[in-house]
Amino acid sequence: MKLVKILSSVIVENVDPRFRLTEISNKLMNQLVVKFQEGTEDSEDDIKSYINDFDKYKNGLASDKRDITKYTYDQLKSLIQSKRVKKEEGDIYKTYMKGPGKGSDQRQVKSMIKKFLEIRNYLPEPNRDIMKYPYLKLVEVIQNKFGGLITKAAFEKFKRERNDLTNEQILSYIERYVDLYDRLEPNTPPIMLMSFDDLEASLDHLPDGDDVPQKKGDDFQGIENIYDKDNLYIFKPNGKEQCIRLAHGRPWCTSRVGGGNLYYNYRLENNLTLYYVIDKDKPFDDLNFAVVILVDEYGRKRIADGKNMAGGFSGHKTESWDVISSKVPKLADKEYLFTADPLTDREKELLRRYKNINVNEDAVQELGSVEDAEFWLEIASPNLTNKPRVYINLPAELKKKYISLGMDLTGDMITNSEPDVVKYYLARKIDSLRTKTLSNLTTADIALINMPTMRNLKEELKVKYAGQLSAEGDTLVKITYPNDSSSKYIALFGFEELFENLSENIQFLTINNTSQDSLDLDIPPSIGKFTNMMALVLENCVKTLPEEMGQMESLSFLTLQRNKNLQSLPSSLADLELLELITLSGSNPSMVIPERLKEKMVEESAGVYVISVD
Repeated sequence: MKLVKILSSVIVENVDPRFRLTEISNKLMNQLVVKFQEGTEDSEDDIKSYINDFDKYKNGLASDKRDITKYTYDQLKSLIQSKRVKKEEGDIYKTYMKGPGKGSDQRQVKSMIKKFLEIRNYLPEPNRDIMKYPYLKLVEVIQNKFGGLITKAAFEKFKRERNDLTNEQILSYIERYVDLYDRLEPNTPPIMLMSFDDLEASLDHLPDGDDVPQKKGDDFQGIENIYDKDNLYIFKPNGKEQCIRLAHGRPWCTSRVGGGNLYYNYRLENNLTLYYVIDKDKPFDDLNFAVVILVDEYGRKRIADGKNMAGGFSGHKTESWDVISSKVPKLADKEYLFTADPLTDREKELLRRYKNINVNEDAVQELGSVEDAEFWLEIASPNLTNKPRVYINLPAELKKKYISLGMDLTGDMITNSEPDVVKYYLARKIDSLRTKTLSNLTTADIALINMPTMRNLKEELKVKYAGQLSAEGDTLVKITYPNDSSSKYIALFGFEELFENLSENIQFLTINNTSQDSLDLDIPPSIGKFTNMMALVLENCVKTLPEEMGQMESLSFLTLQRNKNLQSLPSSLADLELLELITLSGSNPSMVIPERLKEKMVEESAGVYVISVD
């Protein structure tokens, strides 16, 4: 109530609005500092920084959480520190992925960064710079240190704050926090910024799943171990969950958590038998500490190492046993262990069931569950570009699954994807786009480059693609989208850029969009420079036409078929003395036609108009 009275008095006292906000802020700041100083040893500057940051973040909070006067200092401090950590996570991720983490699995990197920031202050000071850690070394540090450091620090914190709790109660929740870490809600604060009540609330709704390791360190329980001597372990997993437990931080697609996992695609669709090999005499961050050996039905072998990069050892190319054993020398005389297992009856049934299923619109609804839909995606690997509704109706994780199968997205599919799905798609596509020529771009590539988030890449590619255009002096130019380079250039950068590369002597220009995607482009005023053009065909590609078309004094035939979003015709067309025919069949029936042009148009057949001579 004191704060309310202060605010009221300030408003009454200050009649000059130029000073009102500053006065309120200063008085409120002083009152909050006095309130928050009770029970804390933090400096006044620290307290003020939390108050100022609250004002910066409050619009992103729920409406009932925006009143700072309702917060205790501990609540305010926890909230602001959480926001700061979240921002730091994002900043570190961007830098780390360009350096030590380049090429690593993005989801795993984000998880490792988040965990590192939770334990950073408990590491020796020289070890607190995450940029000094190559990715696999970072994974090793997290696996070796995270559970122990978090347990010790959090136990001391909650023991100090809650003397009504037993040691066992505190430890059980901390252990659940560590074990279920990757299942926590994305915005869950670090444990050291939570009260015990907050910790309970963040965990109690999470079930203990079968795929959550219940003990620290290696969790190989239930996984078939076909060799265990001399610190060499060879495992033969029989499902996705077991492959995930054998990941050791490596970016193998059969060991990913979530929609990116491709175990069933490898096992059922490609009939591969997977073996996970661990040589514990090698350092954890050695590329060959853990590898996957894949055996096809004919006994041919491949290997994926810890980097799992294209051009290296990514499990996609058959290798000789000499090459494989050069990476893991302990395997030199053990090739006999790696045999191809035929599909089991259950696996054959899964393959039969899902391989040829036809999904019409909603895979989860039609097949019965998210798991069934996931099996279908992996086993059938359907191309959904002609069934975009099926893709659009998938849950976000299954959209990622579809993308991870190497599928492209159409513009409509991208537009109807969740933001994190789009980011996932962009990350997989951006490097390949840089290496593609203009002629090799697909409609999906063009839709992707045209996204606002890709504007920097688009500018980078503009110069490159302009050099790939052939600026010919022919009088006839025919462009068919998406089959030729010129049409793709138009779809990316518009007609203005293309027109700069075309001769002013062109007499016939045809641009036809034969794809299912709508281009809806704006014809720029520079089209008026083509004064020798006799025929112009713009089919299924334009939204607006400029008045400068009235400068095309030689134009006799104008075809504008199938432009469903064409808004209007320029009135200046009525000034063209040589114009004989306008074709509008299949175009927007509601387009605006200026009266003075309409008076000259005589409909000869549906959508075809002869221009009468005065």
